[in-house]
Amino acid sequence: MDPRAEARGELSVRFPLPYADTKDLPEDELRRSVEENHTVEFSHSFDAQLGGQMRAGFALCGFYEDTQAGRLSSKYLPAAFATKAVKG
Repeated sequence: MDPRAEARGELSVRFPLPYADTKDLPEDELRRSVEENHTVEFSHSFDAQLGGQMRAGFALCGFYEDTQAGRLSSKYLPAAFATKAVKG
């Protein structure tokens, strides 16, 4: 999601997955974001994240989706997810 559009009350998908601030943001925007102490963000497809863990020999034994209170996008989809995996 485009955080500037979201701040205006609009939902706008700006980049496809996979995504990385370090590769996809214009250099000046990345520099400004880092100077403002924002996190550097990365997004992955489920195949890359979950499939990659399983292809590496991990068994998934937990999954958690999280929303971020106050974010417009969290009304429609999770902001993040986490897995618990153990090496099989």
